[in-house]
Order: sequence, then C-alpha cells, then structure tokens
Amino acid sequence: MDDHVEQYSPESARRLREATAALTAELDRFVEGAAGMHGGSAEMPAFFALADAVSRAAVDWQERAADHTGAYVLPLDADLDHLEDDEDEEDEGSVEISDAISVVSRWDLGVVDGDALVAAGRAAHRRMRPEEDDADTAVAVDGPAMAVQALLHEQGEPWYEVDGLEVLHGARVLLRPDPPAAPEPEHDDEVLDPFLGDPVDGVLPPPGEVVFGEGWG
Repeated sequence: MDDHVEQYSPESARRLREATAALTAELDRFVEGAAGMHGGSAEMPAFFALADAVSRAAVDWQERAADHTGAYVLPLDADLDHLEDDEDEEDEGSVEISDAISVVSRWDLGVVDGDALVAAGRAAHRRMRPEEDDADTAVAVDGPAMAVQALLHEQGEPWYEVDGLEVLHGARVLLRPDPPAAPEPEHDDEVLDPFLGDPVDGVLPPPGEVVFGEGWG
C-alpha cells in the first residue's frame, strides 16, 4: 500500500494528530511507570519496555511530522557532542603519554559451591547498591558469572589508583567455556597446567558463551 500523503493536506494533518496522541499516551505511561521506580535491577525490564515504547512512538511521530511539513522536527539522530560543557573538557586536561603497557590475563575458575558464590556476589552487590532490595539483587546477580562480576566490581580496578598511570582502555569478558578450558586430571593427585601449551597462548579467550563484558576508557 502506498503510504505517501500530500504535505499540509487534511490526511497528513490527521495522521500527525494521531501520532501526537499516541506519543503523548506513551509519555504519560513512561512518567507514571518511572515515577514509581527506585532504580532497582528488578525494574530494568519494565523500564526498558517503557523507554522502547516511547522511542517507537517518537520515531513514528517524527515521520508523521515530516509527512505533513516536509521537515524533521526532533533531533533523534543529531550529534549532541557540541552540547557538552567545554569547561569539563578543560578540567580534564591533556595527558602526555611517555610509554604504554598492555596487561592481558586469563583465569579459569571452577565453581565448587555455586550457592556460596552467588550468596557472596549478592552480598557484594548489596554493599555497592544498598538501595536495592532482595528482588533487585536476585535479578542483578542471577548466577555464578554475575556473582564473579559483582565481586570484581566491588574490588575495583587497581590501575586507577597507581601513581604515574593513566588508563587508556580496559576490557573484561566473562565466558562460559565450551568445552571446559582446563582438562580433567587423570589422577586425583595430579595437577595439570590449565593452559594448553605456552602461557602466552593461554590468554586467548576460549570458545564459549559470553556471559558478561565491560570496558573502560
């Protein structure tokens, strides 16, 4: 079906009014929903659903406005970098880099008590986010991988505290390896190197499902 309508026509005006009413309704739903939230992890699915509905309604409104007027009204795709505070940029200052060091590591962890690990991760999460309740914490730390992430996040990154260093970039990825990264020992008293071959090769991420990733810089 041809969706083209003539600009400034009764039909284009009708569609714009309908899109305006739909956007207003979604904004009202967003405000009512978000106003009752406290920012907990358990609320995030509902928050993103509300935000997505507003975004879709705004895009539709933008198209209806363009159909009627021939111009886009909302800066939905605009580059807003020029709105940043120039004073903040000046305060950061420029850092002279005399050398660079990349630190790459890999740890293969075997979960021997999943319940204990999750409990420790949730305790760490509650210490960092005391405003969150048990339901929020259960969503944020829903298994061993996110428990490890919460514990690492609580410990913090030491590089930010070291004199003479400026973090250029950082990344961490938690994976569920497939197959397990470390081979099973042939005997109970045999300890095998978890790296298959040279340790330098061992820092490569194993094949598997990426559970969580984060970056800095």
